[in-house]
Amino acid sequence: MKKYTAVLAVVCIFLQVCLLTLAQKSAPPVLSSNVKPNIPLRTNNDQSALVESQIKIAEGTESFALELWKHMSDAHLEDPKKSYMISPFAVWSLLLLLAEGAGGNTLTEFRNTLHLSNDQQALRMAYKQIAQKLKVNTNTIEVASFQALFTDINKPVNRDYESLVTRVYESALIPVHFSEVNSTFAQINADINRATRGLLPHSVTPQDFKDAALLMISALYFKGKWKYPFKSDQTITAPFHDEQEHVLGNVQMMTQIGPFNYISMKSLESYILELPYGKEDRLSMLIVLPRKSVSLNKVVGNLRTVGVKPLIQELEKMAAINENDDIQDQVEVFLPRFSTTSHFTLRPILTKMGIVDAFEPDLANFDNMAKNIYVGKIFQSTRIIVNEEGTEAAAVTTAVLVNKASPTKFYLDRPFAYMIVEKKSGLLLFAGEVRSHEFS
Repeated sequence: MKKYTAVLAVVCIFLQVCLLTLAQKSAPPVLSSNVKPNIPLRTNNDQSALVESQIKIAEGTESFALELWKHMSDAHLEDPKKSYMISPFAVWSLLLLLAEGAGGNTLTEFRNTLHLSNDQQALRMAYKQIAQKLKVNTNTIEVASFQALFTDINKPVNRDYESLVTRVYESALIPVHFSEVNSTFAQINADINRATRGLLPHSVTPQDFKDAALLMISALYFKGKWKYPFKSDQTITAPFHDEQEHVLGNVQMMTQIGPFNYISMKSLESYILELPYGKEDRLSMLIVLPRKSVSLNKVVGNLRTVGVKPLIQELEKMAAINENDDIQDQVEVFLPRFSTTSHFTLRPILTKMGIVDAFEPDLANFDNMAKNIYVGKIFQSTRIIVNEEGTEAAAVTTAVLVNKASPTKFYLDRPFAYMIVEKKSGLLLFAGEVRSHEFS
């Protein structure tokens, strides 16, 4: 068995050539500030304004992540027994690259949906700070991101845009021959396979390249060992139920008693358990178990109001209480060993969220990137593996601190949600739902 488990997400965007002449396009765009590659330095006088802008950007990132998750949860209501996982951050970061190349109403839609301010400098600096926090590689945790633009060697992108995305966003820009479909898709899959440590070897197909002029990819990889690993000899076979409490089948239930933080949050109508990774106290899996008779979909909706940071703050309060106790209370955890592989198109959801023009040949405005292109396809592929050793992948809020005088059972034998978060920033890296005993 692996000594860790993994989480992985890949977002792919195919931009196609518009079958329009320049005369048919709308009025000249208002580019995303027409900023040249060199970013001017801020003076000390406006550092406070910069910090304030970055706080708003962090809040906007969380709002987008939770809104995307709610729409994804709604989309899975048609198949209530299907588990899935998404990476809101991988989607956000790639859409941010698209926004940098957008103008006019296309840019406005991106800004509104991604909750971006008009302060491009603050946005870029905030992104660099976020990216820096995600550069983690220790003996217990690894986080790695990979962004790339595969351009048609015969149709290069705007030089200023190329400089911006490679310098500020540290994205690789790789010219390929899109007309040579077989060799190109093999090269791109090989690059994705390396970036995802072999978890997603076949993300794109030759059919994806029909009429494509540009391919943008964002991959996020995470592996982490539990701070308190489960012992495989304590894994048991146990039934897993649906939301109506009908038995779906058996799962391999990992068990242990450990010093875990958990809370009961009334505004979320759920119980939250923190399973930390490694020794750095930076990344954790937060498991959200709805109260009886409360649907998982409703809880994901509640999260949009509550937010991620309040959960982290309340769990930190519990950690402080535990530290002050002479004897730290224990929690008995029952968590299914699970793995999930997901692949879905994002266009319907992003359209509902407000990004419309980008997908329409006669409306899309990406002239700051290249002339006459639009988004033909956007999809995300994800995979998560959770086992005894860890994870590899890739309103007023009130909390009730639970009395833990005796070991409390946190029994995950029915549908639950989970998040993998960077605790200092509150960044939501991965989110998903486990709804079935069958895992892919």
